[in-house]
Amino acid sequence: MKENNSEIQDDKINVNGRVTFLPSLISSIVDQALIAAIAGVVLFIANFIMQFAGYYIAEKLQMFIILYVICNIIYISVFEASRLSATPGKVLLKSKVVAK
Repeated sequence: MKENNSEIQDDKINVNGRVTFLPSLISSIVDQALIAAIAGVVLFIANFIMQFAGYYIAEKLQMFIILYVICNIIYISVFEASRLSATPGKVLLKSKVVAK
């Protein structure tokens, strides 16, 4: 770590106290991969449950995209409102949402 203008500078934080591009990109990729996995699991479970009633999901890709959008909205809202104040990707890179 370096001392610059009485602020501690880290590899992930610039002088203004903001997270730099690369850590932000990596945390977004981690979060989006987790969201895609959650949407895939929800799709699989929904299709499995519907098979007991004799139905199935015909357009899996379209349903996956719908579930992905829904999971994305819920995932970010829930994790940023939690005690962690961050999604798992942000926790992994030790950054979080701060209200000013």
